[in-house]
Amino acid sequence: MKNLLTYVSLLKIRPFSMLIIGSLLSNLAQSLAVVTIIWFIYQKTGSPWFIALSLISLELPAILLGPIWGTLLDRSSIVKLMNIANLSRALLFIFLIFTTLNNTLSTFVFFLLLALSSSLAPIVRSGENMLVVKIVDEKQLIAANSLMNIQFDFAYVIGPILGGIIATTSLGNTSFIVNALLFTIASFLFLFVKVPKTTSISTDNPYISQRFKNWLKDLYEGINFIFKNKSIAALISLNFLWNFLIWGTAPTLLPLFTQYQINAGATGYGILMAASSLGIIIGSLIIGMYKTKINPLKLVFISVGLHGFAYTLLASPFNLGVAVAILIFSGAISAPAMIYNRTILQTRVPQEKHGRVFTVSSTAGAIGFPLGNFLVAYFVSDNGLKYLPFAFLISGGILVLSTIIISLLLINKKEGNHGTSATSING
Repeated sequence: MKNLLTYVSLLKIRPFSMLIIGSLLSNLAQSLAVVTIIWFIYQKTGSPWFIALSLISLELPAILLGPIWGTLLDRSSIVKLMNIANLSRALLFIFLIFTTLNNTLSTFVFFLLLALSSSLAPIVRSGENMLVVKIVDEKQLIAANSLMNIQFDFAYVIGPILGGIIATTSLGNTSFIVNALLFTIASFLFLFVKVPKTTSISTDNPYISQRFKNWLKDLYEGINFIFKNKSIAALISLNFLWNFLIWGTAPTLLPLFTQYQINAGATGYGILMAASSLGIIIGSLIIGMYKTKINPLKLVFISVGLHGFAYTLLASPFNLGVAVAILIFSGAISAPAMIYNRTILQTRVPQEKHGRVFTVSSTAGAIGFPLGNFLVAYFVSDNGLKYLPFAFLISGGILVLSTIIISLLLINKKEGNHGTSATSING
């Protein structure tokens, strides 16, 4: 009970409570959009290629523009940019209501609006991580990041359920008004997130050409900082591999696993999808309540490695109950990596570089996700379903091996520097 008071005290901080509720609504709108958009497109076209195009429109713009927004976040008001991003997305979803997909022009406009909306997502996601460290005490960061993790997974459990309910109605693209409303309310709540001015914002030189040069310089400095700091570079590399090998492969493998290995049907698939998120929520609650003396960087590697090991267990032909238990465990054991990875970046990266580093980190993960999805789909389709267990075994095994190799490289770097800490900001 005493440990739960940590969360209560955090939620009493008004800027943080407004941030977490606003973030919940933003994530709910995003998760809702994925289901309603795909279902709407399938109903209108019946084409898997258009579904693939919609997924590309939801992912690719964020990958391409993420680092650009990071520089802007470092030089501007974070809350103002988040509000502009969310209100713009709300407006874009209103426009989507009037697109019919009945002709080439309408279809082009639909995907263009979808891409524009997706391109703004990194601003809000990275902005949230930047604001947390500005509005809570450093001693409360672990608990604060745990709550941010919980709201994210809660949104991605509730969102698809609500999206499925909305998709069964006859609303069609009129349902996009729900997304617009959620983004708008989130923007209103972000207005109450007051941030103390700890760093000066560079607004020098009114000439566009010079501003562009400054932007390129800032972007280079951010990327150069990552490469010079081995621990930060290792975390971002691990984030890419984690998304590539686990989070990117699971959306393709789990439906096949449900149908052909445990014969659980659509209901079983829904249970399995919820199990992982439930595990993350449980793990996040525990991490935020109890302190640990384990080195944060080491804890991230242990967490990711154990997640990879748990993933290999799905290679065995278990029943639904055992599979659910494995996914709850894998979700819970992955929570420390999510929370401490974010905390390390918040505390060991200078605040004036937060935007660039956070967006590069999220972009690395975003690149890994579709790559994993594509490659595992190719592997299974090319080799046949009898090799499905090997996909789990190979993906999880490579991740375990990768965590060991990267951690050993960091240890060697530490020894090579004659005692300099591998987790130091100076790498």
